[in-house]
Amino acid sequence: MVTAAGTGAEATWRTVSEASTAPSVAHRPELHGLPCDFMYTITGLDPRALLGVATARLMDRFSQLAVIAAREAVADAGLDPSVWDGGRVAVVIGSAHGGLPFYDEQHTTLTERGARRVSPKLAPLTVVNGAASSVATDLGALGPSQAVSTACSSGTVAVGTAHQM
Repeated sequence: MVTAAGTGAEATWRTVSEASTAPSVAHRPELHGLPCDFMYTITGLDPRALLGVATARLMDRFSQLAVIAAREAVADAGLDPSVWDGGRVAVVIGSAHGGLPFYDEQHTTLTERGARRVSPKLAPLTVVNGAASSVATDLGALGPSQAVSTACSSGTVAVGTAHQM
């Protein structure tokens, strides 16, 4: 688990079970006037430290978080990617959106500085299947790699899709 309540199942559970702790909340000025003008944020997590600077640079934040969560899930299941047959391992991830902050940043670059200044990484870093691809690469999963994007039901549909596999 990589959540605003903590990184790892134990840390997340500890935060949600103790009345004295609460996830970090960030009020966003651009959301002013909407019924909800805040968001929960993941703090105290440095993907570069966990993934390595070079690897982290190849992913948008949502993919970085997916890889960190997938590593925890594999370890929690008692599996070892160094000994499995990668061809028999699939990755199915559900996400309603891809890398929206980077997409937004590049849109600003396009409008303010022109098309030639837009990053060539725009598509690979922002597509929904970027997380599934990053997890598959990181874990050596050579079977099917798929992203499910069905709005709020994405996670549930991803579990069902993986079960069918």
